[in-house]
Amino acid sequence: MRASLLEWSHPFHAPLVTAAGTFSHRQGWCITVEQDGRMGVGEGAPLPGFSEEDHAAAGRELRAWAAAPDPTQLPALPSARHAVHQALLALRSGTSDAALLLCDDPAASVPVNAIVRDATEAAEAVTQGFSTVKLKVGLGSLQQDLARVRAVREAIGPHIALRLDANARWSLPEAETALSALLPFRPQHVEQPVASIADLARLRGLVPLAADESMRSAADLEALLAHQAVDAVVLKPMLLGGLDRCVALGRLARQEGLDVWVTTSLDGSVARHGALLAARCIPDVLACGLATGRLLQSDHGPPLTLRHGAAWS
Repeated sequence: MRASLLEWSHPFHAPLVTAAGTFSHRQGWCITVEQDGRMGVGEGAPLPGFSEEDHAAAGRELRAWAAAPDPTQLPALPSARHAVHQALLALRSGTSDAALLLCDDPAASVPVNAIVRDATEAAEAVTQGFSTVKLKVGLGSLQQDLARVRAVREAIGPHIALRLDANARWSLPEAETALSALLPFRPQHVEQPVASIADLARLRGLVPLAADESMRSAADLEALLAHQAVDAVVLKPMLLGGLDRCVALGRLARQEGLDVWVTTSLDGSVARHGALLAARCIPDVLACGLATGRLLQSDHGPPLTLRHGAAWS
């Protein structure tokens, strides 16, 4: 087996503002493995402020693995493990559907949401066939948030699902005030209004809540279930450390009665295709955050096939 590594960086069309910071570009690594005339590619791209490792650390671990590739020993860092696992999965599947190596019953497509920044983008997303839109909150004052949410809700109408994401920006008292004020706009879910699982449990019942930053491992899911802290979990394969982990945790969460959706971590093309594979293996998955490629000016692979608010294999 041979392995090679490629470093990449792609700018966003416009700076992406979140409660955790502003992103002007996305960078990462692609690892290619080859054996007996077959090839597989995987992506590793830590997200600053969200991943436990940084770009340089992931690169060091991937270089070390590529120097002596061993399919029985995956890297330890989540993004590096994701890259190698995805590459080996693609190598094994060849020209067949790689999702069949993750589960026996993959769906042909999954619903997707559109990330929007304002009412204009929200209205455009609806015309493009999206039935769920996602808006970041916690970026300024509560009054500014309420004005943006009100404008988006008016733009999309009453029947489109509105998902809000606070990226753990609020304290518990701030979140209690914000969620009560947001209730009239009927959010489908509010992602991670506060940082701790205990505080999520205290907030539950005001509006449906989803864990994102608090959902990074099997231990996190166990704690969320033990505290009955949320109504849904957001699964990011890159931050979980692989498509296999994402599928296992997603199926377990569904068995426990939680809603589930899969999102990229603003990844490149290779990882977005991988996230779709994982999402296809989770029963009754809600609209997934896979339509993030359009935020990038350039990419290192083909875009996902998006039609009528769904991503197709």
